[in-house]
Amino acid sequence: MKDIYKEKSDEYELLAVNITAQDGEQKVRDFISEKGIDYTVLFAQDDEEGMQFLSDYGVRSIPLNVFITKEGEIYKAQLGALGKDSVIQTIDEMLGK
Repeated sequence: MKDIYKEKSDEYELLAVNITAQDGEQKVRDFISEKGIDYTVLFAQDDEEGMQFLSDYGVRSIPLNVFITKEGEIYKAQLGALGKDSVIQTIDEMLGK
């Protein structure tokens, strides 16, 4: 995702959500730092509020990739890891290219 974001960051915004129950927040923060990730990473804490956030957005499995339009509508949601070509194709389709 880091490479895709650098390539197309002028066309879209990337937000990642990490569920801290799996790795713990500090471990994820260390990973972000080590990898030089420069897009926003949100944390869904392992508490009632964090789990409600996941429920509100229909997260039942991970990884889940959700593409949201500028108008805030879900364009596409896809389970599983996505390759670079698939992500770029979806972004281009969403933007009408």
